[in-house]
Amino acid sequence: MLETQFIGSSRSTEVERARLVELLTAAPAHLDEGALVDLLFAHAPARLGLDVCFTYRADPERGRLHVLHVRGLDPVMRDALDGLAFGEFLCGRVARDRRQVVMREIGVSTDPACAAARKLHLGSYCGFPMIAPDGRLFGIAAFGSRSRRWFHDDEVAMFAELAVEIGLRRLRRDG
Repeated sequence: MLETQFIGSSRSTEVERARLVELLTAAPAHLDEGALVDLLFAHAPARLGLDVCFTYRADPERGRLHVLHVRGLDPVMRDALDGLAFGEFLCGRVARDRRQVVMREIGVSTDPACAAARKLHLGSYCGFPMIAPDGRLFGIAAFGSRSRRWFHDDEVAMFAELAVEIGLRRLRRDG
């Protein structure tokens, strides 16, 4: 089956990507990450297939992630994803390994870390650690799609830029 919702690397895609990143970086400084994610959802092109976004606060002392903002999930599922251990599921892997995780074709993956993503009916996922200048992990941001089997490299790069913006805002706010 062909991926029909391809954003690709066309000139119009580069313009869309730049416009989204500019929109979020130019958003008023007082907006918290939840408002920033809501802005992203309001302006992201439908063909991007963005259905879910998570932001977590990392608690390195306890090795846990705590949900700060979730878009695209019901409150019961949100609560079930709170308090993930580092290494648990995909978001926990991002925290444990302190590096981006991109999963494609989750529905057919045998990776045990994909269990929660399959329950959410995600087809694709990308998550990014938020690391302060002093090297401490302070959170993660993750994005997922139910309608897409994968995000293309340029889309992952765009989500990485958005995760950086979310992280910078949290650092400015929380120190």
